Amino acid sequence: MKKYKTLLFDIDDTLFDFSIDQEISFKKAMNNIGYECTDEMYNRYNDINLSMWKLLDEGKISLQELFIKRFEVFFKEYNIKENPKKFNKELDYAFQETGTPIEGVEELLESLKDNYELAITSNGPKAQQYHRLRNANFDKYFSKIFISEELGYNKPDQKYFDIVFDNIKNKDKSSIMIIGDSLTSDIIGGNNAGIDTCWYNAKKKENTTTARPTYEIKSYTELPLEENFSFIK
Repeated sequence: MKKYKTLLFDIDDTLFDFSIDQEISFKKAMNNIGYECTDEMYNRYNDINLSMWKLLDEGKISLQELFIKRFEVFFKEYNIKENPKKFNKELDYAFQETGTPIEGVEELLESLKDNYELAITSNGPKAQQYHRLRNANFDKYFSKIFISEELGYNKPDQKYFDIVFDNIKNKDKSSIMIIGDSLTSDIIGGNNAGIDTCWYNAKKKENTTTARPTYEIKSYTELPLEENFSFIK
C-alpha cells in the first residue's frame, strides 16, 4: 500500500454533514426574517444552491456572486421581499452555529493526527468554515487551513493548489493525497495538481465528469492507508 505523508481534507460532505447543517441554518434564517420555510421550499432552495456551486466549480461565477444570485432566484420564485445580501448574512450567522460531523470522522482524525500532516482545503465561506471547525473541536487536528476566500482562488484552480503546496511541510507530491466529495473541485483539482485523489462517495453518485480519482470510497473504513479503521461504523 502506498505511503502518504500529507492528507488534504475537504469540509462539506467530507468531514461535516452539509445536508443537515444547511437545512438547520436555512430554516432558522428564514424564521428569523418572518417566513416559515416548508420542506418544498427548502428542497427548491437546495436545488438552486447546488446549481450555483456547480457554476463556481466551473469558474463561471465568483463566490460573492454565488452568495447573492442563489437568493435572487429563490426569492423571485416565492415572491419574498427580502434583500439577498442581508439574508446571506443572516444565513451565514445561522450556519456558523452548526458543525455536524459525519459519523466516525472524529475517531478517524484522532487516529491520523500523530502520523500525518493534515490540512483543510475548502471552497466554503471563511467565517462559516472556521466557526464550524471550532464548534466540532476539529481545528486542533489540522496544521493548515486553506480557505478559497482567503487565498483568492477556488479549487480546482491550479493557483489554489500552488499556494497549498507552498505552505505545507511536505513537498513530495507523490506522498500527498486530497480527500473530498466533489469531483469537480477536489478530484479534478487534485488531478490537475499532480497528486493522488480519494473520492469520498458515500452517496454513491455516478461519475459523469472528466475527473479520475485514484481511489473511490463509500466509507472511511475503506480509506487507502496503512491504519485499520474497523472502529468506524
